[in-house]
Amino acid sequence: MAVQDFSNKKALLIEDMAEARIMQRKMLTDFGFRSIDIAMKAETAIELLRSKPFDLILSDYNLGNGKDGQQLLEEVRHSKLIPNTATFLMVTAETSIEMVMGAIEFQPDGYITKPFSQAILQRRLAKLLQTKERMLDVNIALDAENYEDAITAATAVMEKHPALTGKCERIICDCLLELKDYDKALALFKNTIKERKMPWDSIWQSQNILPKR
Repeated sequence: MAVQDFSNKKALLIEDMAEARIMQRKMLTDFGFRSIDIAMKAETAIELLRSKPFDLILSDYNLGNGKDGQQLLEEVRHSKLIPNTATFLMVTAETSIEMVMGAIEFQPDGYITKPFSQAILQRRLAKLLQTKERMLDVNIALDAENYEDAITAATAVMEKHPALTGKCERIICDCLLELKDYDKALALFKNTIKERKMPWDSIWQSQNILPKR
């Protein structure tokens, strides 16, 4: 993978532990990020997200007293303080990653488990931001709540980048549900289960997200 230019990206680092905060800020600076805002708790992060846009949000799961990283993510996604074009990377410990991955509706774009090296974080960020670039038309349509355009764009991404098929199929299913096209959503859901096992399959089944036919 080519070295990615982060110099024009705006980052928000959310970490309550001083040592980890200093280390992660240095990593982001070394990667080329020139604009890095810092928050030590969820409430401060929300204020910053209300005041300016960010390309990357790097948040620890455990943020001390108050909201944790998952609760923060759910609030800012629900209130649309973070567009779909932004990247949210959750920093977790082995003991908390299952709780984060078990979230039904709002999931981060990626996870990184502590402890991690600078090289691992750089590779993870490069891959996530590359995916965001490939999904740009999809995410712009989602932010505009133009679900038909999002389906068209996601279909094009699947054809060009087969590795993103699972992500695109979930988005298409979500869009079909928003459009109340339950028959097509159910058909795609069943086809996905038949061809491959995706994490969201079991979540949708257990929560009865698709209406019973």
